[in-house]
Amino acid sequence: MTGKTVPEPTTGRVRARLVFPKHAIAFKDSRRLGEAWILTEAEVAPFFEAKRIGPEPWPDPQSADWWRERFHGLRGPIKPALLRQDRVSGLGNIAASEILWRARIHPARSVAKLSRRAWETIARETPLFLQESIDAERAPEVMLVEEGGDNPFVVYDRAGEPCPRCGRKIRRIVQAARSTYFCPRCQR
Repeated sequence: MTGKTVPEPTTGRVRARLVFPKHAIAFKDSRRLGEAWILTEAEVAPFFEAKRIGPEPWPDPQSADWWRERFHGLRGPIKPALLRQDRVSGLGNIAASEILWRARIHPARSVAKLSRRAWETIARETPLFLQESIDAERAPEVMLVEEGGDNPFVVYDRAGEPCPRCGRKIRRIVQAARSTYFCPRCQR
């Protein structure tokens, strides 16, 4: 959800620092929501299982069938479902809003009623969004929006602004106690 490993940071809250013979990295987390663990390769799978953390949707793109199976049996809206770390890990509130905008899927649409085409667009757009986000964060220092940085997102935290695709005003609703941003025209 938050946090980033960086070379020796110049600003922000450092939660942990790993020092190696020729360099050091730090885990920076201004919101103090992230966690870091050091595990051997053999400990990774049991750790994820014990924590009930689902598989990652990146770096290997997953099929529409994979996505549909991960959310099989859920009946609620797709946006809060995407936040279920036991189903798919690594998607947070911002990513879910942005991915659904890209996929043209309304965040309140029922998971059980998503079409094959909807799952195909989620399968296509998720790794693209995640890769773009990772590429954007490769800079030595990334300032989060909460820290006064520019908002790099298309719909997140842009209520009242025009949708870049159609010009309609972006709306904000609350789902599962989280802000959800979407375009009422593009996302049906």
